[in-house]
Amino acid sequence: MNINTLIKPFSFFKKRIPKTTAAFSLSLAFLLLLSCHRPYLEKPEIKSPDSSEGFTESHFVKADIKLPLSIVNEKELRGTAVDAFIPLGKQFALVTANGYFYSLEKEGFKKAANFRPARGISTAPAYADGRLYIASEWNKTGLNVYDFSQRKIVRKLENGFSVSTPIVWQNKIFHAQKNGIIRCLNAKTYREIWQNDVQDQIRSSLAFDGAYLFSASLSGKIQALVPESGSVAWQTELNETVRAAPAASASFLIVATVSGKLFL
Repeated sequence: MNINTLIKPFSFFKKRIPKTTAAFSLSLAFLLLLSCHRPYLEKPEIKSPDSSEGFTESHFVKADIKLPLSIVNEKELRGTAVDAFIPLGKQFALVTANGYFYSLEKEGFKKAANFRPARGISTAPAYADGRLYIASEWNKTGLNVYDFSQRKIVRKLENGFSVSTPIVWQNKIFHAQKNGIIRCLNAKTYREIWQNDVQDQIRSSLAFDGAYLFSASLSGKIQALVPESGSVAWQTELNETVRAAPAASASFLIVATVSGKLFL
C-alpha cells in the first residue's frame, strides 16, 4: 500500500480540527506531563527553629491521634532516611544517608527546609543556638556546622569522619571520630580544647549525663571522660562488639552489644 494513501485520512482530519481545539489539546498534554513528574521537597525559605527543643530532647511528641488512620499526604525523599524523625521546635527533622536535611512543620505536614549540607550521613545531627551540627563519615569533612540565620555552612572540620551525633554543651562541641579520637572544640572559635584517643574505632554516639561523657568503642572499651579536660575518670573492658550508643539513666550506664547482651 502506498504511504500517501495512509497519510491522506489524517491530513483530511487535521484540516477540520479548529485551532482552539488543537491549542487546548497541547495544553492538556503538557499538564499531564507535569503531573507525571516525581514530587520532591524544594528548598524554601529556611526558618530558624525554636531553641527550646533540639536533637538532644526526647523523641516522644505530644499528640492526639484518632484511629483509624489513613494516608492523606505523600512525599518523596532524595535518599534513605537515617535514624528517626526528631522534634526540632515546631518542626520534625530528619537526614538522609546521601546528605539531605529535611524539616516539616508539625502542623499540616508543610515543608520547612530542604538542603544538602553534607555527604555520607549515618547519624542524626545536633542542634543548639540556631546551628545544626552534622557529622559525616566520608567525603572531605567530618563535621559541618549549618547556621539557620545565615542559611549556609559556616564551619567545616576537615577529615574527622564520624558516625556519632555531636554533643553541644556549655559552648563546647564534643565530636567522636570513627578512628577513636574524641575531640572537644570551642563552639564559637572551633579551636580544639582537648582530644582523647580511645585507641579503638568508635561506631556509636557518645552519652552525656551532665557530669561525664561516656564512650563505647567498637571492641567494648567503655570510658567516662571529664568534659572540661578530656581526662579519663573511669574505664572498663566488656570484650564485646558495641555499635549502639550507651545510655545514661538515673545512676546506671546501659550498654547493648552486637551479641545481644545488655550491660548495666
